[in-house]
Amino acid sequence: MRNLDRDLTRHLTLWLSWLLASAAGGTAIGKVIVLTGSNEIFVFLFFTGFVIGVAQWLVLRCYLRGALWWIPATGFAWVVSFLAMAMIGGITDPIANFISSVLGLWRVFGINVVLGTVFGAGLGVAQWLVLRRQTQSAGWWVLVSIVGGAINGAVAVSVAQMNGVSGTALPYVVGWAANGAVTGIVLVWLVSNRTDMDHAR
Repeated sequence: MRNLDRDLTRHLTLWLSWLLASAAGGTAIGKVIVLTGSNEIFVFLFFTGFVIGVAQWLVLRCYLRGALWWIPATGFAWVVSFLAMAMIGGITDPIANFISSVLGLWRVFGINVVLGTVFGAGLGVAQWLVLRRQTQSAGWWVLVSIVGGAINGAVAVSVAQMNGVSGTALPYVVGWAANGAVTGIVLVWLVSNRTDMDHAR
């Protein structure tokens, strides 16, 4: 029973730490984007992935060896995903329109869900390269990253529509917190089944 309680506490600690790290990264991103104003796209492109990577690495370094690779993997994957979106916009726009029409939601909601899905896929593949040698069934990380990205986009745009929220960092905070809550569940499972059972420390 003590071992069960200890494992549960350790798992909850990792999940909560991951959620808070993701939310903290979202806070930093949101604050910088709000402050930069006209340079929003530039900041979104080159700042987001590396900030999220650093925030999440602060948690991962306690559990996985070679976790430092998480930062460049996340940062560059974000940039590549952004460029991919620019190239395949003609394909994703009809998908966004379809989502909006079927669900009866505004078009920007569909766009953000599609954006989040593409970014989630890009991050998932890059981060899988870091996880695959240390955790069993690391391929599930790609799938949960796609789901987490879609939820991030949906939650962020929904929060942005609230009165008094426009122009604040709150959509980024809540969106990344939601992402962390979802991906954190699978992270706990992967870490508990890692091939190297020693902590990174």
